[in-house]
Amino acid sequence: MPADATHEARLPVVQDAGRTCKPSLAKAPCDIVYQCPGEQIPIARATHLARLASGYQACRRCVHRHEPGHLLTQEMQALREHEPTSASLFTPDGIRGTYCNEITRPTLSRVAMAVARIFWEEANPDRMTRLPKFDLSPAPDLRLRRQRRAHGLDEAVEVEPLPPAYQPELVVGHDSRISSPELALGVANTLRLWGCRVYDTGCQSRPEFEFAVSQLQAVGGVYITGGVEPAERNGLDVVDGLGWDWTLRHDWERVESLLQHEVERPVRSAGHLTSESTRAAYLNSLQPLFKGLRPLRIAVGCVDPHQARLLPKLLEAFPGELLVYPIRRHFGGRTDPPDALADDLHELLRSEELDAGMLMGSDGRACYLMDERGEVLLPEQALRVLQFGSFPEATTDHCGRYRLTPGRSTCDAIRTLARLLQSLSRSDCPMSWWLK
Repeated sequence: MPADATHEARLPVVQDAGRTCKPSLAKAPCDIVYQCPGEQIPIARATHLARLASGYQACRRCVHRHEPGHLLTQEMQALREHEPTSASLFTPDGIRGTYCNEITRPTLSRVAMAVARIFWEEANPDRMTRLPKFDLSPAPDLRLRRQRRAHGLDEAVEVEPLPPAYQPELVVGHDSRISSPELALGVANTLRLWGCRVYDTGCQSRPEFEFAVSQLQAVGGVYITGGVEPAERNGLDVVDGLGWDWTLRHDWERVESLLQHEVERPVRSAGHLTSESTRAAYLNSLQPLFKGLRPLRIAVGCVDPHQARLLPKLLEAFPGELLVYPIRRHFGGRTDPPDALADDLHELLRSEELDAGMLMGSDGRACYLMDERGEVLLPEQALRVLQFGSFPEATTDHCGRYRLTPGRSTCDAIRTLARLLQSLSRSDCPMSWWLK
């Protein structure tokens, strides 16, 4: 056995948060014990350097990952750039993180426990206050004479019985990311085990998911999505029965506080999980919006593949022409449209002599309007077009999302497209003329 290895074997080892190191960091490199996180046997420094150079997964949490020696490879540079951070997964847009590194099926399943608990407390406020603090089994029915005597109650006194529990009905859907079906399955099973009745609506756009929550008359819904972030990131959003998003300050902070302790099940019996499809009802609700229009030629750049497939079905009776331009990059919401995407559609509008264009964001809600010259409209200009004539006042968050019904949470890029076509059908003037 080499002398260095014998020397390392006699050194005392200190365990610190899953990492093994010497009590003093000021010693020479020969006195350092290298041990990968999660392993029990120390390794030689050469093995440590080799694993660093090859991008070994455990090296991301190694206390000695900043000691590469004279080696510098592309894998080690990527390791430095993707070091784990302490940033919270709770963002203003919902739960967001990198798939496999920060967002996994157990991670979202644990968040679903807290979500189910909150929906149960909101649906059964009287019942949750009468449950024991540590024993969550239902309180005894004190209408029985012998149970009253056992609890020291007068048999002649009428005791209000425990109200029957209301099982919250929740909708679970997911977007078209590769990792979303697996994450959605874990979330749906967790909600069911925590006593909720779950409707699995499968892969759908975010506006279609919000329509499903309203159509099924659920108390809320959980949507597995990464929003407008890149495809390698994922997470989830939660909406209430009216379609309004949970906010960071009032809702997600409550979830985060629940997750600091063991989340207790509100009931012992599990709920039911059924598959539901609201695609036909969603299409039927949109088709009347595309009737009575003049023959216009429109180009739509679409990120969500589901919306790209729905548009030709909706515009079958449209007298004009629709060109669907697929987009492979995620954008929208809090991100402005990339210049390259706007330039591509700009050339298409000018070369094909189209009447208008639109870029639909990856969340299915954000959209950017373009006139026949290929110029992107500012939010104030877009509102001027969408409110033309007797249409109700529209609102925007200045991030590409337009709500066309006052006081409602509905925000759908397809509905915005229908309103645009309706406004353009009221006049023969080009779209740019309205912006003067």
